[in-house]
Amino acid sequence: MEKKRSRPSMERKLTDKQSSEILKRVKGEKITLIKFQWLGNDLISRAIASYAEYLPSHIRDGIGIPKALQSFNILDKLAYAGTWGSESKELKIIPDLNTFYPLPYAPGTARMIGELCGLDLKPHPTDGRYYLRRMIAKARDLGFNPMASCELEFYVFNRGDPLSPYVNAKFATSYGYDLYNDYIQEVTSNLLLMGVHPERLKKEYGHAQIEPVIRYSDALNAADNYVTIKDVTKGVAAKRGLFASFMPKPFAGAPGSGCHIHLSLVDAKTNRNAFFDPTDSRGCAMNQRGYHFIGGLLKHMNGICIFGAPLSNSYKRLLPGSWAPAHVCYGHDHRGAAIRIPSLSPHTEGAEQRVEYRVPDPSCNPYWAIGTMIAAGLDGIKNKIDPGNPLRDDPARLSDQELTKRGIKYLPRTVGEAIAEAKQDPFVRESLGEMAFQEYIKVRESEFRDYREQVTQWEIDNYLSSI
Repeated sequence: MEKKRSRPSMERKLTDKQSSEILKRVKGEKITLIKFQWLGNDLISRAIASYAEYLPSHIRDGIGIPKALQSFNILDKLAYAGTWGSESKELKIIPDLNTFYPLPYAPGTARMIGELCGLDLKPHPTDGRYYLRRMIAKARDLGFNPMASCELEFYVFNRGDPLSPYVNAKFATSYGYDLYNDYIQEVTSNLLLMGVHPERLKKEYGHAQIEPVIRYSDALNAADNYVTIKDVTKGVAAKRGLFASFMPKPFAGAPGSGCHIHLSLVDAKTNRNAFFDPTDSRGCAMNQRGYHFIGGLLKHMNGICIFGAPLSNSYKRLLPGSWAPAHVCYGHDHRGAAIRIPSLSPHTEGAEQRVEYRVPDPSCNPYWAIGTMIAAGLDGIKNKIDPGNPLRDDPARLSDQELTKRGIKYLPRTVGEAIAEAKQDPFVRESLGEMAFQEYIKVRESEFRDYREQVTQWEIDNYLSSI
């Protein structure tokens, strides 16, 4: 039986003043449609749009959707063993008014990110954004404010058949930025108008791949920024006859796309970084609290992997020697490790000390990915889990015998293994709650079942005439 949980109130303060300010903007900016957006177990950003005339009642009462949508998978099918179907009651999308923004790439339309609630308007246990708010509240109860940023890599293609890259340029080539200029300038201006602040831009390793580096913020806002980035990059691309793809591994032999999550804890009393120690004997400028946070992440990494890398395709990215992690380990400035402690600027006095979680990819639901990262790290702090010394070798060059000797495990190598690992770690189930855990896993299992039943072109090419 699931334990009764406290429900942190949504930090939107649904006041008459805030609602009236939104309604005034809607009228003044001639906005016709307002999308109530949510991200469910299917990993797809979905929305129901309110016409401006009826926005006040929709803000107050929410917009209804079938509860069965939380049993849908990314293939737009009901999960085979899903709890809810056509006979089930509704959920309500309740918007966070702080996320209201007109969409610069879609004139006349605005959006608010919402959470799925029951008919009583209380948060539903299966909603990922509600889960992240719970984990943030848990950190705050311990005196910490989680701060985060997501680094999303993605490809941009020309629409058409055959598929062709929008830009064909190598990593960080100056000319590559020039080729991307018109697209990226519009993306950047749109992000700024929607409250997202890019710090840097990388022309990534894939020939048509880029990565905007976003300024850190509180963990909930970081996850909302993730949603905004995907919307803006896709929306601007569509306007230009292009499309942006966040598929983890779109091509064999080409670089995959990651979603590296940078996270730190800030002391709520002093407003100082809660991980920094310049006298660290391990050479990472990390204090014991930070190492315990890493220890919790390492302990539960395989159990939470399915929330950061949720697709069968995700595990074609997590390969040894690929600049994506394949082993459960951490290191200082180590881009082959699952957890990287980045080097620090000498001028920040430790304010930027953080943990980079490199397993997730941009197919994930960021609320689950960041939430499970916080949960695992806090468990490490609670139980004082020491991660050992940082790895300084490339794990891809170590034999299995040497990995075993050093206590380094592989990450799950298929989505099936990741599902099994989640089921074997009781902490994961306890953290999410039984209903949320079961429904999320059922959806992932249904996708994996469909994947296993496919006969691929590779199999036909290699087996059909050979056997």
